[in-house]
Amino acid sequence: MPLHGFRQATAKIVLTLMEGYLDKGHLLAMDNFYNNVKLTRFLKSRKTDVVGTLNRCRVDNPPAIKNLNDRLGDLVGFHCGDVTVMAWKDVKLVTAISTFHNIDTEAGTRAGETYQRPLAIHTYNTTMGGVDLKDELLSMYSIERKRGTKWYIKLFKSIINISVLNSYIIHRANSRSSNRKSYTHRKFRYVLATELAQQLNLSYHTTTAHENPIDSSRLDRIDHWPGQVESTERTNKSKVRFKRGRCVQCLKNNKHYHTIQNV
Repeated sequence: MPLHGFRQATAKIVLTLMEGYLDKGHLLAMDNFYNNVKLTRFLKSRKTDVVGTLNRCRVDNPPAIKNLNDRLGDLVGFHCGDVTVMAWKDVKLVTAISTFHNIDTEAGTRAGETYQRPLAIHTYNTTMGGVDLKDELLSMYSIERKRGTKWYIKLFKSIINISVLNSYIIHRANSRSSNRKSYTHRKFRYVLATELAQQLNLSYHTTTAHENPIDSSRLDRIDHWPGQVESTERTNKSKVRFKRGRCVQCLKNNKHYHTIQNV
């Protein structure tokens, strides 16, 4: 069912969350998953300003924005009434939309060097920091990288990762309140993993290369250790020799896998 004339699910989410806040002069910051020109124009008509990034492949975007491929630092913009769509070539191409900015720029500093950035991008960074900061902090410690068919496993890993990040934020806040030096994000995760491993009393079974497992231990799945075995693989031009890890006990019995069927 359309909501304010919009059928898109993302537009309905925005308008549902903004119920009770329209026509009050608020500023709404959105990322490119929700933003589009029609929704921005509607919100402006309801006395709500909008600023944020924009997917440059949206249907209503100016054609020149979709095919833009400029040099580093270049900035182009298009105006239609109160809505401005701009594209700025930073490290990546950034497309933004705003109802109260033009393509004016300001000086910024990055890695000790001064550069010019659009005012709209600066406003978006200062107002949208919470969500984007979370994504930035988790991007270097992603535990959901391995693709799988079970979506709930990925969801569970994501919840665990966000919980660790929230714990780190609380750790920094407590350190500031008690005038103590806080860990870095990387150090905090390392200490957390170490303490959890100690609480679980994890132990590791190691064997040396001169040990040979006896035949009776074949089914207990213990004491099977890999050894380096030279193999030869033929390519189009020559033979390539490489080393491959194989279980010594299984190799002695000419078996390929550590399974009951191979005994």
